Amino acid sequence: MPAPAADSASDRAEFTQSVRAFLAELQAAIVPGLDEGQRRKVAAVEQTPGDEMHRLLGVQVVLARELPDYWQRFEAARTTYTARALRQAASAADRSAGSSAATERHAPSAHRFSRSSSARRHRP
Repeated sequence: MPAPAADSASDRAEFTQSVRAFLAELQAAIVPGLDEGQRRKVAAVEQTPGDEMHRLLGVQVVLARELPDYWQRFEAARTTYTARALRQAASAADRSAGSSAATERHAPSAHRFSRSSSARRHRP
């Protein structure tokens, strides 16, 4: 799969959309288990002015500060998100052409999620 092009508006838009979807899904997975004080902190960040991406990231900062097991939850959610995205891409590829090239064309963001996390784990 070719690397995303820095000057490609479509690559940037696709990646941004996948990050938004992942962060929203991560928040939805974690927030139900919070206590009332933690929920208030999350709600305060959700009400801050700015764009959606800043609010989603702000919520993750609050969650990371509040939850001792945040990074384990993050990794579990990332693994689930990536696996589902790859399954959906494979299904779309099977419907369209059945080739691995089609799979990569339909799920570059999922591949980026899995590559970036594995690269982080293997740093010295």
